[in-house]
Amino acid sequence: MARKKPAPPSRRSKTPPIKEQERLRHRFRPLVLQNPNYFGNLQDSEFESELKLSELKSYEEIGCVGYQPRFERLEAVVFIHRKSGYNGGVCTDGSTEFIRFYLSYDGGATWDDQGLSSFTAYDIPENDSRLEYAVSRTVDPPRRFCFIPNLIRARAILSWNQAPPQDQPDWKPVWGDVHDTWIEVEPWRLFALGDLFDEIQIDLPGPLKETLDLATTVPSKKKTLSLAEKAELYKGTDVKPARFALQELDQLVHKPILSASLPELGPPFALPFPELDLDLPDLGDLFNPGDGNVSYEELECVGFDGRTDTLVGILRVKKPNGYSGGACTDGSQEYVTFWADVNGNGTFETCLGTASVTVHDYDEIPDEGLEYSVFLKTDLRRYQQPCRKGARLMPIRAILSWAVPAPCFNPNHVPVWGNREETVIHIPAGRVVQGSLPVIASVGDMATPDIAADGYATGSGVETGFAAEYSPFGGRIDIAGKIVGGTASSKYRVMVKPHGAPDTDYVPVTVEPTGLKLTLVTVVGTVVTIDTDHVVHADAQGYYPYEDYASNHFIDGNILMRWHTGGAEDGQAFDLRVDLSVDGNPLNDIHSDVVTVHVDNDAPEATLDINLGGTGATCADFGAGTVFDGNFSATDAHFRRFWFSILPGGPANGVLPTPTSPTVQWSEHVIGVGGLIDPGVPSGTYQLNTSGMDPCGYSLTVWVESRTNVNSGVGRRRDSASVGFCVRAPED
Repeated sequence: MARKKPAPPSRRSKTPPIKEQERLRHRFRPLVLQNPNYFGNLQDSEFESELKLSELKSYEEIGCVGYQPRFERLEAVVFIHRKSGYNGGVCTDGSTEFIRFYLSYDGGATWDDQGLSSFTAYDIPENDSRLEYAVSRTVDPPRRFCFIPNLIRARAILSWNQAPPQDQPDWKPVWGDVHDTWIEVEPWRLFALGDLFDEIQIDLPGPLKETLDLATTVPSKKKTLSLAEKAELYKGTDVKPARFALQELDQLVHKPILSASLPELGPPFALPFPELDLDLPDLGDLFNPGDGNVSYEELECVGFDGRTDTLVGILRVKKPNGYSGGACTDGSQEYVTFWADVNGNGTFETCLGTASVTVHDYDEIPDEGLEYSVFLKTDLRRYQQPCRKGARLMPIRAILSWAVPAPCFNPNHVPVWGNREETVIHIPAGRVVQGSLPVIASVGDMATPDIAADGYATGSGVETGFAAEYSPFGGRIDIAGKIVGGTASSKYRVMVKPHGAPDTDYVPVTVEPTGLKLTLVTVVGTVVTIDTDHVVHADAQGYYPYEDYASNHFIDGNILMRWHTGGAEDGQAFDLRVDLSVDGNPLNDIHSDVVTVHVDNDAPEATLDINLGGTGATCADFGAGTVFDGNFSATDAHFRRFWFSILPGGPANGVLPTPTSPTVQWSEHVIGVGGLIDPGVPSGTYQLNTSGMDPCGYSLTVWVESRTNVNSGVGRRRDSASVGFCVRAPED
């Protein structure tokens, strides 16, 4: 490996031609494994770069990044520009496009890592259009009261075939790019009384403070502005009645019963809105535009997340006002209606549904506007086909329409305020669906293509961004998926058996008598209800009712089952499948593909001592500058890494022990810091030089972490062991 030295003048920094990029992409992984800084995109690397290349966008780039405030979903749409260069066709593993998300609450001065997401890109020679893929990450930015603007920065880093490192927001990918935007965070829906008094800086008198329960939560109220109030709000601004009165005018035009009395008024006809300065002849131009008006908002990207069967639209809000009120009001809705051209005849005859996002007025917004996202749960997997038949591509049309949704029956609708976008999406390969078919999309938050036949996972979590490194599963294992073509009357059960056992050993997984707790989302008009405590129960045969059957009635995360594993499952591999009931007879059930998972519910172990005259101690006293050593272990059946820490950190001045054994090794699966193989460090030694440490009492801790995906991407298991020691000041 080449170590860093002054780069010669011949080092290239300009973008190479496509033919050269093709050659470099083909060799990308070997080049960066040989020299992690081969392309010169690492920060403070000890390795010398061979080329200076970053943010090449000819193969892939981020089109948009938007936020759905109600669902706290950060979404990115990625453009795939070329037919090849992605390591193989749809019957291969393809290559991974990684996206790491960040949020900033101080305008971009500092960034908080929000985790990793990914999708698989393939060589698709039959594609003649740009493909658009979507990924999402659930985030939790701090909320504020509605009367305090809460606009924050978001960043997404796209990187082909190399995951962006954690907590490095300024890192530049070789292939990919960095996209920054501004988003709106939804205000509190519930708030504590004490928080309100603190925010408005009211110091309650003692008796009142003792009487009130300041921890009591209160629901916030939002005002719906009347037409007269909107007219008053926008008086003297460039927001005209054709904008703020669109809903009322639309009712008059498209519901004749509401305007039946107009002829009785006699010519010239006047609208029954004295607040408005708008004559009837203007309505003909308003409701028959040649093209939608995009001066207030514009739909810019449409993508598909094949892992969750979700369409995503990202729109940009361009002006500070004209959206029917501020964040303390209901604001207004940006509607996006989606159609699919399922048979390729160009007519977009299949309406998939409408999604919306709430937007508001602000005194000012950034020059580039705010980006919002909408998402629509679909059933497009019914159109999947086996990979041997090639890629299943489908044209999608989306129409953005402010305040009044585009009618589902008219894919050629021209909105008054909004626009139309078309794209082509790739539907992941799978069995041909005839009727209904159960599909397992992810297990333990890991997409099924990222789970190997032996039950270990690689890749990044679908919802959590957990970075799997040949990881087993432990704790609560969520099984997510779809009943393609499922309805409200569908019933299913999740089946499990030891890996390799006959199918007769399958038994249903249930969580009875407590029931299966899910998050149910229902949408009625513009009212979105999120029930986080929705519970369903199994029948006597272990079948659960299917609740994820429509775009307006779906389960967050597409969860089908939560399998709570324990010591009885530790160290074993299990086969999972989903059975769809056809007629109540289990022998006639339709089965999903089988997914194997390896379960590890054993915790890692750490030990530590201080060597005092050949004996191990847990406490010691040393003079300043003493060098001492000791023994440690850091083990797990699925070891990831170990490290040392010293507290308090201030007087330690950054001093840490140096492991003197074991010798660094490389394994088949590059695991952990330094590539230590399982089970880690059964017997190691360390040395600590106290020079540079201030006189103080300290604790020295060794930590060990496993690779196991615990509780479906929530975290990893750790263990630690500590010793104490004092560093005495030199005697005078």
